[in-house]
Amino acid sequence: MKQVSKALTIGKQLYFHHLKDEKNHLLAKRQTKQVKDANRAEDAEIDNVLSAVVVDVCKSMVCGFKGLSRKPHGLREHTTDNWIYSKHGIPLTVIKAAPGLFDCSTDVKVAFPGTAQLTRLEQIPLDKHALLEFVKNAPCKASESRDDPGATGFVKRVTIGFGQPQGTNPKTADNSQDAVNQHGDVKQLCYINNKSMIDRMGHELREQLAQIMTVSSQLLENDFFSKELVFHDEQRNKLYGKRFGKLFSDECDSNFEFIDLFVAQGSKLNRHMDYSNGEAIGYDHGVSYSFVVDDHRVNIIMCGRWYCDSSMEKLNAMGGNWNLVN
Repeated sequence: MKQVSKALTIGKQLYFHHLKDEKNHLLAKRQTKQVKDANRAEDAEIDNVLSAVVVDVCKSMVCGFKGLSRKPHGLREHTTDNWIYSKHGIPLTVIKAAPGLFDCSTDVKVAFPGTAQLTRLEQIPLDKHALLEFVKNAPCKASESRDDPGATGFVKRVTIGFGQPQGTNPKTADNSQDAVNQHGDVKQLCYINNKSMIDRMGHELREQLAQIMTVSSQLLENDFFSKELVFHDEQRNKLYGKRFGKLFSDECDSNFEFIDLFVAQGSKLNRHMDYSNGEAIGYDHGVSYSFVVDDHRVNIIMCGRWYCDSSMEKLNAMGGNWNLVN
C-alpha cells in the first residue's frame, strides 16, 4: 500500500460501532436527552461494542454506509492508539487513507482521492464556495447534542427530506401529497421538511446537487453495494425517492429520500445514531461525500428515511398499486 500523505488527511478519524445489543443501550431513541448526552464519548458503553471500524478522514472522500440508525458513530482526533478497543478485546478494522484506495472490507465503503468513484463526483461542476455560503447563511442550526463547536469552532446543518405526514395543517399544505391505488383508496404521503430550502439555494446549486445525488445513487447501487440490495422497491422509489430528486432537477435520477448539508470547522461530532435514517431492507443505506473549502469541512449526506419505511408499511398493508394524485 502507498504511504499516507500528510496533505491527504485532515487529522481526524471517523469511528463506527457495531453493537451486541442494538435495542437495549443508552443512545436508544427512547432514552432521555440527559441520558444520551452523558454517553457521547467514544468509549461510552464499550462493553456493548461487538466490533468497530475507524476511518481516516481525507480532504476529499466518499463513503457508502449501511445501518447508521443502529450503529453509534462519531468523529475523533487522529490517533494510532486504539487501546479502548484492544483492552476489551474488540475486533477493530482501521481504514488508513492512501491515494487510489477503495476499501469495501466493511459496511463502511470508502473511496479516497485517486479512485474512480471519488473522481466521478469531483468531475461534477459543483460550486463548493456557493454551497458553503448557502449553508453558513441558512436560517438553520446544528444539533446541540451531536454537533459540538466548542469555544472557537463552527458547525451548521441544512437538512431536507421526508418527515411524518402533517394532516391538513394549512402551513404545510404546499408540501402535502396523496397517493391512490386502483381500488380508490387515498392515503397522505410523508411531508417534506424544509422544502423551502430547495428554492432558497437557487437554480444552479439545485442542478449541481441533483447531479451529486444521481451519481451518488449510482455509486451506492453499483460500486458500494449492489442493485439487488439497494433501493429495490420500485413503488417506493416512485412515491418518494424519484419525487424528491425531481425537486432539485427534472434530470435527477436518484432514490434518496433525504439530504443533509453539513459544514464544520474546528468542531466535534459526538457519538450519536441517525435515528431517522431508513431501517427497511435496501433503504438503510446512504452516501457521504465530503471535501474541504476555506478550512471548512463540507459534507453532503444522502440516505433513505424511516418515515418512508412507515408509510410504505401502511400502503402495503392496504394493498394495491399506488400512484401519486396529480
